[in-house]
Amino acid sequence: MADGEERRRPSWDEYFMRIAHEVAKRSTCLRRSVGALVVLDKRILATGYNGAPSGLPHCSETGCLREQLNVPSGERHELCRGLHAEMNALLQGARHRVRELQEGTDFLVLEPLELKQLRRNRAPIAVGALVLAILLVVFADFHISLAMLIAAVIMILTGCLSIEEAHESIDWRTVFLVAGMLPLGMAMEATGTAQYLANIMVDALGDFGSLALLAGTYLLAALITQAMSNAAAMVLIVPIAVDTALGLGANYITFTMAVVIGAATSFLSPVGHKANVLVFGPGGYRFFDYARVGALLTVALLIVSMIFLPLFWPLFP
Repeated sequence: MADGEERRRPSWDEYFMRIAHEVAKRSTCLRRSVGALVVLDKRILATGYNGAPSGLPHCSETGCLREQLNVPSGERHELCRGLHAEMNALLQGARHRVRELQEGTDFLVLEPLELKQLRRNRAPIAVGALVLAILLVVFADFHISLAMLIAAVIMILTGCLSIEEAHESIDWRTVFLVAGMLPLGMAMEATGTAQYLANIMVDALGDFGSLALLAGTYLLAALITQAMSNAAAMVLIVPIAVDTALGLGANYITFTMAVVIGAATSFLSPVGHKANVLVFGPGGYRFFDYARVGALLTVALLIVSMIFLPLFWPLFP
């Protein structure tokens, strides 16, 4: 600034216009560079410049079709692949400011925007409720369902979420899926289906040696546990595994450990384990997503088990 030159403070319009000129320098349009600001009560809510939408190549990379066809400025806008600066400013605006735009008179919002307002001040309470539930299960011998129910009630009473939000968060598909699969597991036990499958496995693999029977025992436990609890699967398959091992003159501990490990591989269905059910709805998974990933995990663990089980517990000690 020259000596004696009076420093003039720019008006708000000039101030924001200068910022808009700086924003325009980010433009990727080959014809003109435009910058836009969304301002409310002298606060900048969002900025935007004209150019291709996010995720698409810029016009500077692909070229301008209107330029190639010599289309005059202001005509054939349908050929333009870019968005206006003001459109980008509105689309890229901070989410927590959208409510102020709806309540103001500068913009007309045609449809109400339902945005979740994060209650960050309640986050410590939510974390504390979760920690309390874990402590109740570990040290007070509470059942996990009761402990989690206590944590959920605490969160509702302290305003972490409302009763309506809690009700809407219930994934009813998961509830009915579990309700249908539990009776299936009980029916397999009551009707002898699991025992029937075990007998088929022994008859089919008996001629292929002890290692094949060990692998079959593992796979049988892994399949049975998809429809019933891990404990129930072990109770059901362990006697069969022990009888099979004694019939071969093999080490029954090796076969028992194969059942224990196989019954823990609940990867093939969303109801194989409680953890699978918990992520089924929030993760947006489908039933066969578990089978696609779980089949590879099951086969990988089968190979590892068949290698190391005979090393730790020899088949014929």
